[in-house]
Amino acid sequence: IQGTNVANPVFTLGNGNTLNGITITGGGDGIFGNNITGATLTNVTVTGAGGNGADFTGSSTGITGSNFTATGNGLDGLHIDGDGTYNFTGTTLLKGNLDDGLDITGKGTYTFATVNAQDNTDRGITVQGTSTGGTFTTTGGTVSGNGGTAVFIDPITAHVVLDSISQSGGTSGVVLENVAGSFTVNGATTISNTTGPAIAISDSPAT
Repeated sequence: IQGTNVANPVFTLGNGNTLNGITITGGGDGIFGNNITGATLTNVTVTGAGGNGADFTGSSTGITGSNFTATGNGLDGLHIDGDGTYNFTGTTLLKGNLDDGLDITGKGTYTFATVNAQDNTDRGITVQGTSTGGTFTTTGGTVSGNGGTAVFIDPITAHVVLDSISQSGGTSGVVLENVAGSFTVNGATTISNTTGPAIAISDSPAT
């Protein structure tokens, strides 16, 4: 499905809308939802949108996804700005976007299975929680080749498991500030040639 106007989202979601098995290109944001409840994305790919691959804002909550892919978009692959509940199962692939792969701001509940954030221009994963009352959870994934920081989390309660992190250049590999909970990388963590600390942890009781 091709968007034709870079000023407008290709899909603007309402309450309870479902997108299943489609590929979205062009337009502004590929998918946009503001103050909505209960939308579902299943086997959806957004590639080459002018803005974010998918963008959820305001009081949006009850958002679910399965095997969501966002590649080569003009801003973030997946952008969330709000305190709602989000649950993405399967593999979330966020690759080659011109800002962050995953960019979350808020104190909601953000749950992901596998997150692969690769080759994005800025950060791979950004979670700018406004309180440790929020939670950010992953059960696996690879973060590699991003231009800024591989993983930046501040502040939230994290339950993060990743398979590997690889970062060459950029600002830092991993930055955890005011983070409670846990952060685990089961495989290799390779960080080189960053302009700042390879790993920076401050005011964080996370294990």
